[in-house]
Amino acid sequence: MHKGSKIWSLEALTSDPLATRNTILFAALTAVGIPAEPDLCGEYVEEIHGERVSATVWRLRDRSLDGKFPTEDLIKLWNDPEFTTKHPEHPLAYIKCAFENHTRAVAFIKEQGPIAMRRRGKKIALITRHTSPELKARILDELNK
Repeated sequence: MHKGSKIWSLEALTSDPLATRNTILFAALTAVGIPAEPDLCGEYVEEIHGERVSATVWRLRDRSLDGKFPTEDLIKLWNDPEFTTKHPEHPLAYIKCAFENHTRAVAFIKEQGPIAMRRRGKKIALITRHTSPELKARILDELNK
């Protein structure tokens, strides 16, 4: 680090780094070349009004290693809801879309629930909890042929 450079903090009032969107932002920023300050990252615990409060804190330098991306500008872009449509070719836009797709995929799988699989010889039938009774009967009938 050089004299006069800023350090950016991304914080969340939780000791679970997966429970904060700032962990995703931290991962995205480091992927486009913003260096972390690993000695300054982690869980911090302090007493506030007699209560123990934990926070996950991520600290980053003020610009990418190549000097191309100021951290402040990337954070503003990340928080702009129209960023990915305005700047679809920006490297951070790809990363943001990937994380959003991951979130949607996880939500879909949770909503979908388990899929029952039935085999008979080389035939396989997949039945979800959303499969109607009529379709389920038809699928199993085909499997038994």
